[in-house]
Amino acid sequence: MTKTSNDEKGSSDTKSDPETRVKKTFLVKKNQKDFFIVLGRNSTKKILEFLDNHKNVQLDNLTQFATPFTLKKLFQELMEFNLIKCYIQMDNEKKVWYQLTEKGTKILQALRELESILRSSHIKMEAFQDE
Repeated sequence: MTKTSNDEKGSSDTKSDPETRVKKTFLVKKNQKDFFIVLGRNSTKKILEFLDNHKNVQLDNLTQFATPFTLKKLFQELMEFNLIKCYIQMDNEKKVWYQLTEKGTKILQALRELESILRSSHIKMEAFQDE
């Protein structure tokens, strides 16, 4: 019988060493940071909005928001965070299109809500300053 490590088994029967816990914590925090960096980009919300309003979107439909190179990179990041999904159809020619995932829809709703909160608090601050 071969013994496997906790990482290989995916269970927590025994405690992992502190160095492994630190590495895992660092990776989670780095991924969270990367997630917010991606969400903070100018084109991210516009693209999520476009995907929400249109079905079967291809990269060519989005060149108004960014260059094809930038779009490919951003789409890869959005797929890593499971905000969008990619469909590939192989007929006479390869067709690739994208759609929001359920998680992507929820994140977009949260971004809209944050934007609304920021807008309303900004209006209140302007009214307060006018007095």
